[in-house]
Amino acid sequence: MNKMELGKKVIQTIRRHGYQAYYIGGCVRDRLLQREINDVDIATNAFPEMVMKLFAKVIPTGIKHGTVTVMINHIPFEVTTFRKEGSYEDFRRPNEVQFVPELYQDLSRRDFTMNAIAMNEQEELIDPFHGKEAIQRKEIISVGFANERFLEDPLRMMRAIRFASQLDFTIEQETWKAIVSQASYLQYIAPERIKIEFDKIMKSGAPEIGIQQLFQADLIRWIRGLNETGITAIDVNQVAPLIKKTDDYFTRWSIFLHMLLDEKRLLFLKRLRFSKQEITIMKKIDIAYLLFQESINEVEIKSCLIQMDVSCCLKGIDMLAIIKDIQPDKKRNWYNCIIAINQELMVKEVKDLAISGQDLIQLFKKPPGPWVNSLLQELLEQVVFQGLTNDKRLLLEQAKMSKEGKEHEK
Repeated sequence: MNKMELGKKVIQTIRRHGYQAYYIGGCVRDRLLQREINDVDIATNAFPEMVMKLFAKVIPTGIKHGTVTVMINHIPFEVTTFRKEGSYEDFRRPNEVQFVPELYQDLSRRDFTMNAIAMNEQEELIDPFHGKEAIQRKEIISVGFANERFLEDPLRMMRAIRFASQLDFTIEQETWKAIVSQASYLQYIAPERIKIEFDKIMKSGAPEIGIQQLFQADLIRWIRGLNETGITAIDVNQVAPLIKKTDDYFTRWSIFLHMLLDEKRLLFLKRLRFSKQEITIMKKIDIAYLLFQESINEVEIKSCLIQMDVSCCLKGIDMLAIIKDIQPDKKRNWYNCIIAINQELMVKEVKDLAISGQDLIQLFKKPPGPWVNSLLQELLEQVVFQGLTNDKRLLLEQAKMSKEGKEHEK
């Protein structure tokens, strides 16, 4: 049973108790577009407290704003009471939420006409703002006055562009004009919320559309803290088409940012609240890209593999091939070399060596210190690049020779 069919059970349960209930928003839009449906949201005139009485497992996720989450077969369904909203003081949340008896009032508060469609359990549409026609024309159109919708929550401007990237839709003229005129209000939106939309653009089917529109509307300039990164100076017409040439999320971000200096790139990632893990992965891709720019031979490949995992090495090759417009056959050969050497390379990290730091401490009868890791790194390089056998006895002998050599130099 798919999510929509399970959602019908939620709707039928609410209706059996005398209330209205409809599929709402994105699930209806995606149903009309014949796209995969992720979340199924339901709107009702039943108050949250009543909905909670009707189901065995309900989570009061946003009860203040009329939303509870009904769990059916471990799948969540957000059920929200029809509502209208007051003024928006913080450009995100309304100062007050008023529950209303009519579906129309609820639909009229939504962002775009394609998201302001309801559907009953018989799959009949309630579409007062002609969202189905907008979908058929592949247009993103604000519900009511676009300026008002964007002032309520300026993030909706990025959502419009994100939908254009995901759905390959165009933004209707008046809606686009409002985005351009209200762009400066994006500065009031938290970077964490902006990153979510930016990520969805980067993961979409047409990221180049979203990237170009962020620059065309000047939204990029108004994302809090990014001016200092120099991002507004990049040549978006050069970079945007390159991003389309890979489906990989991290490689797309790396290509987008590759024109920035290292410190500016890091500042961008921190300002937009990338996680430490994400930053680490992108640093590795950049290292691989720079390493392979010099030349691609066994030494560089081994160097890449011991500095980072094979995945980041391959992403670095992707990035290089896209930016330098390398022929597919050549790129494929590089790929094959990396994969083959990675399979042959039995030792990639210090922990793979047949000896440990404790072995060195016992050998030299010296207290632990930086010298231990330094010597292990030296032995690792000799195993990887000079063919030293990864054998405990041989490694200890080499460690003695290295130590004696350094002491003799002193």
